[in-house]
Amino acid sequence: RDECPLIEKDVREFFLYLDAKSYVQYLMEGAGTYDHFKRLIKRLSLRTPVPAGEGIDTVLMTRNVFHFYRVLDKIDIRLIKEIIANEGETLELTLELFYKWLMLGDRCPDPEGVRPSLEVLYHYAGFFLNTIGGRAYLLRRPLGIRLLFSYYSLLIVHEADRAKKNSYGIDVFPMIGPLAKEMSIYPDFHFREDYLRRLNQIDKYYLKKR
Repeated sequence: RDECPLIEKDVREFFLYLDAKSYVQYLMEGAGTYDHFKRLIKRLSLRTPVPAGEGIDTVLMTRNVFHFYRVLDKIDIRLIKEIIANEGETLELTLELFYKWLMLGDRCPDPEGVRPSLEVLYHYAGFFLNTIGGRAYLLRRPLGIRLLFSYYSLLIVHEADRAKKNSYGIDVFPMIGPLAKEMSIYPDFHFREDYLRRLNQIDKYYLKKR
């Protein structure tokens, strides 16, 4: 499909854009961010967090709290923090692009095997929405980032639900209203109406099923 090469091109161009940034060059010491990204995705995919069950397993809760520190290197964490800090103005467009890329699934070729499966995405989305560790991680980020990560995580769990792959039975319906309310009053979103429209559609989907 036509969207496949376009989205792949946009993703590659994003990393070329990062490669030209001085703060990235300083951290990466000449290494390319796209190749680094591929290795990072592979590590995250091999060691996913558990998105439910913390209430009956305190060890699991502790593991979730420290998940990224166990899976990622210090340079990975610092690079992600620097990108968030320096590219905040384009964060909405960047997250939209990567959400589209992540959700391409079998519709587009993935010869390098970079894109994680819906199951992997579901584990991380559930982690951010449904665990103390995931929510604590987001609460330490700026409000706009927390809202956007929560929004895209909700979309992913919803897609898993529709595909009958919501293996932990995560119920996103009670989360929709509070998230929509927060997003509606956050002043800096350029695409607020799009977010609210999508959340309203998902809300109606679950209302029909109840």
